[in-house]
Amino acid sequence: MLLRTDTSPVRSGPFATLIPVEYQAFLALPRIASLGLQLADGRQHLTPVKATYDEGRRAAYVIVDRQSVKARRLTVEPSRVAIGEHDQSQWITLEGRARLSLEPETLDRARTLYRRRFDRPSRWGDAVVALDIDRVLTGR
Repeated sequence: MLLRTDTSPVRSGPFATLIPVEYQAFLALPRIASLGLQLADGRQHLTPVKATYDEGRRAAYVIVDRQSVKARRLTVEPSRVAIGEHDQSQWITLEGRARLSLEPETLDRARTLYRRRFDRPSRWGDAVVALDIDRVLTGR
């Protein structure tokens, strides 16, 4: 397992210190991810999602319905979350503090990134889980 949390660059560019080069293409391919967060009563909540990544902002986005469990939890207070993706031979987990955004600009940005990654528009959801990535774990 490779755990990368330092700030030494792996290549040029603003996102290079967080996502190793070999995983940047991995995160561009369409696949289902898992979003995990802790509920107010301490239970873990894990749900399948389609996540997108904004390299320039060091952020990940998940378009959600504002009435979903994850949205309601993040409405109460921002929380640490994890988004994980894997295939048969590698995996990546992005961790950080997340908040629920109802801002039209954030929703537009998330929809643009979704269309780019999944090659179709996201027609549902009225809010965005916005994750500020501060830790990346990877493995093969």
